[in-house]
Amino acid sequence: MTLLPRRPLFRRLLVGLMIVSLLLFGLSCWLIGSRNSLNRRIDAIRSEGYPATIADLAPAIIPTDDDAAAQLAAVAGRFADFDRELAGFERTQVGAAYREERRRGEPSTAEQLDAMREIVKKFPELDAVIEQAAACGEYASRYDYRLPQPQFLAAMLPQASNLRTVARYVAWQMRLAIAEGRPDLAVEQGISLLRLAALYDNSEPGIISSQIAMVVRGVAASEIYDALSAGPISPELRTKLDDELGRFNPEQSLHHALITERAITISATQDQIGGGMKAIVANTVGLSMKRMYMDAIDYYEPMLPVAEQPWHVVFQGSTSIFQTPTSYGTMADLLAPSFEAHIHAVHRTSAVLRSLRAFNALQRYAEEHGAEAAALVDLTLPAEATVDPFTGKPLIAKSVDGNWSVYSVGKDSVDDGGEFETPKDFGVGPSKPVAANPEPGN
Repeated sequence: MTLLPRRPLFRRLLVGLMIVSLLLFGLSCWLIGSRNSLNRRIDAIRSEGYPATIADLAPAIIPTDDDAAAQLAAVAGRFADFDRELAGFERTQVGAAYREERRRGEPSTAEQLDAMREIVKKFPELDAVIEQAAACGEYASRYDYRLPQPQFLAAMLPQASNLRTVARYVAWQMRLAIAEGRPDLAVEQGISLLRLAALYDNSEPGIISSQIAMVVRGVAASEIYDALSAGPISPELRTKLDDELGRFNPEQSLHHALITERAITISATQDQIGGGMKAIVANTVGLSMKRMYMDAIDYYEPMLPVAEQPWHVVFQGSTSIFQTPTSYGTMADLLAPSFEAHIHAVHRTSAVLRSLRAFNALQRYAEEHGAEAAALVDLTLPAEATVDPFTGKPLIAKSVDGNWSVYSVGKDSVDDGGEFETPKDFGVGPSKPVAANPEPGN
């Protein structure tokens, strides 16, 4: 008699256990299916010869004397010391004035140059290291490619910061060389910085690395323009600069950034569905988790062909691939704006480097012919070297008071007369006064 009241409770418990068991079984089946689906994606990507996970990104071991990353890493502490000196300089009244005058495109004062010179004198060994690193054939940072995705990204950030410090150091050296009447030396240093950016861009994985490479190229281009304007530059060095500027391929850069970024995304997905308590918790949200992680991998398939074409080809038609929400889930919605921004940044860099190359050629033409070129078609440059990546039309070249401005009109396709400060156009030329309330740029 005492057991009867408990039978309904026992029955409910039994039914509850059966339901939980079925749910766990269903989740296990879904997890196995997700793993199998992910593994099929990984196998397909690898069969195409592309990296599919962070582990696949690990470079081959190369000799230290041919590894730019190893050369720079050996003196990373000294570059960090320079970064601290630079930060201290910018906190001074002289440094604050210097920063503001650089923003306006004005020349540095003797007081500012003297302060900068005293700082770089503390680091006499860095010039030779930079030259040696730029002469290397590879850039292979010694990351631990076995790390989970979050830790791997955290390890990459200091390396990216180090390269930006190298760029700041070289920029200072170039400005000092120009002030001392040695523009050839400044151009040589700028070429070394372009080569380092290229090595880094071609080897380091992911969009973050590519973004850093674009920033460093921009620093080099700005300082090289100042050196060319100061002149004179030897014919041999002009040829060397032309060769280096001609090596940049924006579509190749974007392809590398995206296929390596995809490998990082896949490793993040593996971390979510790979097993353990995290996977169990993650997979309790079922299909939404699949859309967040699994479907984002598929978003790279239509994105890669877009990145491998010139901007004007991509954007002359529909740009729906960047519009959110995408049809590839929440993570793809988050990726879309960053993809579009980076594709724009790479083509913007291409516009600046092509403009600098044309400017160098215009100066060479005047030196060789004793007169200015009438147009870019007069130059002995490949036709594609003078194409505006945003329009597919020729870059704009204007000579005002003997100073050339060469530029792209940017993604709005509007010629703003060489407005580089806002910026509205992208290229090289004399600085214009900064508007009091500048309009948003491109």
